[in-house]
Amino acid sequence: MNESEAVILGLIFVLLIRVLGFIISLEFFKNLKDTKFIKLILGWCFWIVGGAINLSAQFVSQVAIYEILILFNTIFSATGDLFLLVGILSYFGKISNKIFISLNLLFILGPILAYFFYFYREIIGIISVIRFSLIILFTVYPLIRRHKFQEILSSKTYNWFLFVAVFLYAYIIDYFFLISQGKANGGIVNAHPMELILYFFLLNAVTMMIVILVLHIEYDLTNLQRFELKDTYSHDLGNILQVIYSAAEIMKKDQNFEMLEVIEEHLNKAAYLIKEIRKLSYR
Repeated sequence: MNESEAVILGLIFVLLIRVLGFIISLEFFKNLKDTKFIKLILGWCFWIVGGAINLSAQFVSQVAIYEILILFNTIFSATGDLFLLVGILSYFGKISNKIFISLNLLFILGPILAYFFYFYREIIGIISVIRFSLIILFTVYPLIRRHKFQEILSSKTYNWFLFVAVFLYAYIIDYFFLISQGKANGGIVNAHPMELILYFFLLNAVTMMIVILVLHIEYDLTNLQRFELKDTYSHDLGNILQVIYSAAEIMKKDQNFEMLEVIEEHLNKAAYLIKEIRKLSYR
């Protein structure tokens, strides 16, 4: 297998994993109607487009077209990073819209403007630094706010996040090594076969781990939401029962025993239901 074939094969695997991530996020959005998944869906879309552009660049020989593809690959990859990171972190806190919009404008307009002024390669390098700085912040923040995250996430999910962080750091180190050697530009890599194998192994591993991490996070949050709803419903139902009990006491005084028996029967059923709901909440 030559270098070109290795790159194409690696990019195809990356695209397939990204499509999988898109499908999973789309299914969660359809089932849960959670608007946070819109950012994840868009993030996967941008990543897919960026990967497709990268793949297309492997079949282009004209320098001008190749450079345009590098430009758009940078835009879509950086924007995809941002949407995915914000989409995941939005489950744990509010992300400033001003910062989010400003970074999007930087990632989109920066390379385009730089391209027309013939210094887009420098801008691409700067954007790569910003992208990976954001990724590092994304992984460091949960470590700093560990207790807050562990209130929401299971230990299994948190440990999986640590695995993602380790592979992300390895990928970043490898990518910047390739940049320093002049073998990577705007996400498009031209290197020796062994270097390509390592690069695409890390890229595919990170992408797959992010897919699994999103699954774990959504599972934990869904369970948390379900438990909170159970507690809320059982509490509200308890209040309703208390009112009915009070009404029953009044009916006793009025000696309406037939209606009283019906009320007591349903009260017992409701009380049993509350016990079952609360049992489920602590399983």
